[in-house]
Amino acid sequence: MIYKNVTRYITYTHSYNEVKMHSYKYSLLGVVAAVAMSLTAIAPASAEPIESNPSSNSITLSAEDKMEISDILTSYGVDEGKAQYLVSRYEHGYAWDSFTPGKRPIAATQRKTLYSVETVKTYEDGSIAVSTVPNFEALADAPQTRGITGCQYRQSGSTRYWKNCDGTVNLAVISMGFNFNYQNVNHSNPKITHYGPYHHHIIGGALSNFRFDRISNSQVRLSADLDVAFRGFPAGWTAWMQVNVTGDNAWTSNN
Repeated sequence: MIYKNVTRYITYTHSYNEVKMHSYKYSLLGVVAAVAMSLTAIAPASAEPIESNPSSNSITLSAEDKMEISDILTSYGVDEGKAQYLVSRYEHGYAWDSFTPGKRPIAATQRKTLYSVETVKTYEDGSIAVSTVPNFEALADAPQTRGITGCQYRQSGSTRYWKNCDGTVNLAVISMGFNFNYQNVNHSNPKITHYGPYHHHIIGGALSNFRFDRISNSQVRLSADLDVAFRGFPAGWTAWMQVNVTGDNAWTSNN
């Protein structure tokens, strides 16, 4: 509207004023154009997060998948709001702290029963890693009431045996574990004498190419290829969990 009125004014003035006003008009237009170009130059090219990786893919989750993940998290003490936040992060391709290399838990709680030791590690973003291993000591002291299933204990001389035991790591969206037999002599010389079969569960992806590696007599690792492309993760990432034993104790580790 300003430029329209200025133009109308120029039409009825002296030619000198006409030239002057035309120059003023185009000067204003030049300033506006320059400002517009400057704003365009400093505006962000995309609203995507800075850490976004072009090769990353969002993860397809059904309503049932989201509910299952949330239920697992809240069953281990994660509040509902934080659980929903973690589900959204996972759905958009962001790895949780619980399965990001280099991240360390900020808290841990442990619960023992006659048959198992459950350790819940909590990370800064609210994600968790739940380790479940046999309670070797309690099983050795208790009468065998579990029939032919579950971890069984017997002793022959100074050698103690545990058979058909299980170690599992549960990250809510990925769970891996395997059966194993274990023995020690006078609480020393720990050895995992047999391992397998394995079991797993994953939501929103797939695990393949499972393999066992004996790290030492007292350490066995289960690894698998993960097809989920998390932002910032290398392609073909390997997920693994490991059972470790010593004396009358067992624990797991994972990446």
